[in-house]
Amino acid sequence: MSYQPRKRKDMPGSKQTAPDLIGNVVKYIVIIVLIMFFVSRARSAYDLGYSIFNPKAVDPVGSGHTVTVTVTSDMSVDDIANLLVQNGLIENATVFKIQLKFSDYDGKLMPGTYELSTEMLPSEIMETMSKGSDESSSSVGSGSGSSTSASETSSGEASSQSLTESSEALSETPEESAEQNN
Repeated sequence: MSYQPRKRKDMPGSKQTAPDLIGNVVKYIVIIVLIMFFVSRARSAYDLGYSIFNPKAVDPVGSGHTVTVTVTSDMSVDDIANLLVQNGLIENATVFKIQLKFSDYDGKLMPGTYELSTEMLPSEIMETMSKGSDESSSSVGSGSGSSTSASETSSGEASSQSLTESSEALSETPEESAEQNN
């Protein structure tokens, strides 16, 4: 075996060459960016979970207003959640749909006209809509189209807003099929 002297960059205290230095800087930048990405995703997941399991009303007690919302039998849960967002009753349609899935009211929302307040928690809105109004007869949640109307009252003043979308003929829900078979 012959003696081979160490190369300059293998010796302790030797300076790195430019390509080595740039490669190390790039590695550290990539690691920092990945850490920042995962921290931001974790924060978003935490915020979503917090809003699902610790719901709040849009307005504090005493400063809200009443909104009249009409839900039709051909509306899906997506349509209802979007209607509630458009009328300022909830802040996030996705959070409402997840809360509904975890609640006792899943599949129990009824068509009808409801007087809802921006001071109501999402669970109170679900409870009100699951009891139904005088014109309700079957639960909603399987439709893809919607036909809705809403009017808003604040401080004794009334203003009307009409929302109309085309609706399609839908197949009946499993509950309706069971009723017809009996």
